[in-house]
Amino acid sequence: MSTEAGQVKQTNTEVPDVLEKAVTEQKNVEKLIERFRLSLALENSDSSASQGRSIDDLIGSIITANARNEIITGAESDIILVNAENTIDAGDGDNVIQANAGNTIRTGNGNDTIDANADNTIDAGDGDNIIRVNANNVVTTGSGNDAINANADNTIDAGDGDNVIRVNADSAVTTGTGNDVINANAENVIDAGNGDNVINVNASNTVTSGSGNDIINVNSGNTIHAGAGDDVITGNSGNVIHAGRGNDTIRVNTDTVVYFEKGDGADTISSAGGLEIRIGNGYSADDLTISYDSGSPVLSFAGSEDSITLSGIYSGKPATVTFSDGTSRDISSQTPLRLDGIKQYEVAGAAARQAPAAAETVA
Repeated sequence: MSTEAGQVKQTNTEVPDVLEKAVTEQKNVEKLIERFRLSLALENSDSSASQGRSIDDLIGSIITANARNEIITGAESDIILVNAENTIDAGDGDNVIQANAGNTIRTGNGNDTIDANADNTIDAGDGDNIIRVNANNVVTTGSGNDAINANADNTIDAGDGDNVIRVNADSAVTTGTGNDVINANAENVIDAGNGDNVINVNASNTVTSGSGNDIINVNSGNTIHAGAGDDVITGNSGNVIHAGRGNDTIRVNTDTVVYFEKGDGADTISSAGGLEIRIGNGYSADDLTISYDSGSPVLSFAGSEDSITLSGIYSGKPATVTFSDGTSRDISSQTPLRLDGIKQYEVAGAAARQAPAAAETVA
């Protein structure tokens, strides 16, 4: 038979690797092997499809294709190996698909496993899918608990479900409602949707999450919009944090900007220095009162139950509050000093420092 580019051939070139995967991922391996043998028999009878033809009679089979073919299968579990620029509609079933570059891949309901290289468009549908891609892919999944591992420059929309997503760099990640776990390296845009999400990122990412009690861990140079919920945010330096509504806990190192809006709740911020708290519309400097709770400054606002409790803010570690009209106040100039084990107070502009009437020993 001829072997022109673009033909679809049923061969056993990569069968050992595929069958090894099938042992663990397919419930009906024996049936697939039998159908593969039938496909080989059909090939020997010159029944291979020429370039551009549809293949709709290899259902529940192991299929290999080179380039620019259309592959259509039904509701059974298929194994499909393709090179480049193919269109695959695998239907329902627990499909296993391996693709190189420039392919369009669609699957229906089922727990699919898809490995793809670059420049592919993948719509995996509903189900608990496993997807591994390299670069410049567009990946969409429906409802289900998906596991997605991507390298760089990918666009991922994981839909609803408790998804686990790992991306390297320069990718856009969107998830729907669900308790997602997202790990990302650098320069990604992440929209985690509603749910109790866990998000770990390195540097220069933009992270947005919806309603839910999120745990967000970041390194440096990130922008975070945590949405509503009692979030826990931990960061290194140079981050911009919008914690949103809820009683949030924010732990940061240095040079961090935290935005606080009217109605955001009772937040706790721990900082090693270089902290700026930017207060949005609705509050002015005249509304601000600073009190102390066990030595920690507490910022409260007139006519509101909002508050910010500061931990680790001591004189010598710059900390300011800035209001929307440009007014700012140096918090560190009015916070406890640690001096010889005695907690004292520094009054802004005063020549002398005076301890309160009942000085407290600081451990």
